[in-house]
Amino acid sequence: MSLILTRRPNQSVIITTPSGEQVKVFIAGITNGICRLGFDTENRDIIIDREEIALVKQADREAAKQHNK
Repeated sequence: MSLILTRRPNQSVIITTPSGEQVKVFIAGITNGICRLGFDTENRDIIIDREEIALVKQADREAAKQHNK
């Protein structure tokens, strides 16, 4: 299951974890097609799995193909 939210650079999404911690996720910038994400949280232990990113890219390509049909 996934949730897709569209934001422009410097716009953010605030996520509240089950423990009540708030994590602010924002696009720090886009350079040469590479998106840099920024995180603002009390707990700085943030991990992004490359496999998850690859799956998102694949899903985005497939969605674009469906949209362009």
